[in-house]
Amino acid sequence: MAEPDRQKMNEAIKASRNALESIYRAAYDAGRRDAEKEHSVRFAVNALNQLASVLRGEIKDRGASGYIAAGLRIALCEVDDLKDYVRAGGKCDDWK
Repeated sequence: MAEPDRQKMNEAIKASRNALESIYRAAYDAGRRDAEKEHSVRFAVNALNQLASVLRGEIKDRGASGYIAAGLRIALCEVDDLKDYVRAGGKCDDWK
């Protein structure tokens, strides 16, 4: 009788190991996806920050007045709005 009990126990242990491995893999995959998403957001925001820096430099070089500087300021505002949009995960009430 001991043999069937041992077999049941070994099967239960195997099933538990498989379940734990599945949970581990699911958690690992979810963590990896979150990290990739966070990295992508950081990369996009850094690129937009660089663009904003260039626009600010152009505004400074061209002077605060004039239609070109005004256009650059509008572009700068749009870049800042886009950064907020990216940080919000692509969700924003203003963007429809």
